[in-house]
Amino acid sequence: MFNTTKSTVPGVHVKKAKRHFLVTSENQLVGVLQVDPINLEMLSESHQSAIHEIYRELLDELTYPIEIHSTQRRRSLKEYREWLIGQKSSERRHKKSYLNYCRNLEKRGITTTTHYIVVRVDIRRENCVRELISRLKRIKQALSTDEFAVRGVTGKELERLGRRFGRRKLLAYKDHIRLPLRTGSDYRKTVYVHEFPANIGLGWVAEILRVNGLVDITQAIEPVDTTKATKQLDYLRKKSQTELNIGHPEDYRGVNKLESVSDDVEWFLDLLADRECTAVSYGAYITVHGRSWKRVERAFEQVLTLLRSLRIDYRVPVFRSDLAYSADSPLAVD
Repeated sequence: MFNTTKSTVPGVHVKKAKRHFLVTSENQLVGVLQVDPINLEMLSESHQSAIHEIYRELLDELTYPIEIHSTQRRRSLKEYREWLIGQKSSERRHKKSYLNYCRNLEKRGITTTTHYIVVRVDIRRENCVRELISRLKRIKQALSTDEFAVRGVTGKELERLGRRFGRRKLLAYKDHIRLPLRTGSDYRKTVYVHEFPANIGLGWVAEILRVNGLVDITQAIEPVDTTKATKQLDYLRKKSQTELNIGHPEDYRGVNKLESVSDDVEWFLDLLADRECTAVSYGAYITVHGRSWKRVERAFEQVLTLLRSLRIDYRVPVFRSDLAYSADSPLAVD
């Protein structure tokens, strides 16, 4: 059911667009890299492991936060159809049939997915432009392998990206936001990942993106000081051990989960002690959007069903949908 209680809150917009970066209303320099998608299901296990290792090495080298945005939008074939109509062809019957096929495709909805890596630097930081360009170059070099195709988003393309995601204001409701457009509105409803199962596969993002609707996924990654992470993990280990000691034997499901948490924490502490990995703070936000509220609601329920089937624990932000916008937008600071 659509909730009508709303409040108008400020969004984030682009103040200035330069060739290699955007300057936002939050006084941030924003640089963007685009990464070509990889079909993991078509790769062997060894190839998937190689990709996972490249990704892990990138995270180990990070000394600053990044965001990975997978965004979807509808694709129009209008320009292509108009071009096709203007082409001379002796096979008029086949041409007409093909044009009808293109129209039917558009009616069903063609969705394109684009993957971006977003990097920010505060404009008040000394040598902020140089630092931003350096960060973008380091990430691009780390991913410049046979498995990945990465390029910088610059110039007019970056300017269009800023217009696409920039908003001066938005309407926040109890469990979603509405972005006013020139024609109609863009409804957005977000869920965030609270906990993953230990054996989650690399392709969980791709599974969510196959939902029948428009879905954006944001993965926010920020390095954490090793000492701080060790203290937090040690506290979690002691807490889970205490709960295990006072737990009820008949609560098998709760006991199994506590044992699993305790084992995972021990494993992670050993990795940190041996300096085999770097601790990072990780957040994943899934946003269903579209111009039809009913379609958004329907696709959102599909996302929740899929998350449950993948045994991914999630939370739906209530009364703070404006914060969900900040986490989801490539321009806003999470």
